[in-house]
Amino acid sequence: MENLKLYINNSDNTIIKLIENEFKQEVIDEFKCEKCNFGLKKEYWKSNKATLSIEINKYPNILYIQIGRFQRNNDKTIKLNNNITFNENLIFFGKEYNLYAICCHYGEYGGGHYNCYIKIENKWYLFDDSLPIQEYKNFNYLVNKKNFFTFPYLLFYELKH
Repeated sequence: MENLKLYINNSDNTIIKLIENEFKQEVIDEFKCEKCNFGLKKEYWKSNKATLSIEINKYPNILYIQIGRFQRNNDKTIKLNNNITFNENLIFFGKEYNLYAICCHYGEYGGGHYNCYIKIENKWYLFDDSLPIQEYKNFNYLVNKKNFFTFPYLLFYELKH
């Protein structure tokens, strides 16, 4: 199982866009490496740029995505209740993953409540403390719940074989 933490931004908060932002290449001007002296010698001063990128060597069977809903603002930590849209199927760098669990957080930083939606035999179930287990016929019933996309905190995907 591999963890991927994605940070909410103020524009397009789809899972696909957040993944693209996390994996986009970044050019670093005036790159210096004291280990190999790159950028420290005069001959490199004009072209000491480097490209930082993340590559995936092995795709996990289970991918869980943590949505960074908590942000430090001055001396206070706040929860970001932005909508994060996602689908039941995720194409992750050419590999197809199927959503099978969603952990949600209700409340603020330092307090709140968690519950979990789990897919079992093509039906979704809500597990919420001592409340009776609720059944949903399919994913569309979940996403039509009021404010559904403001609460997911962890998404669990399984590699489709």
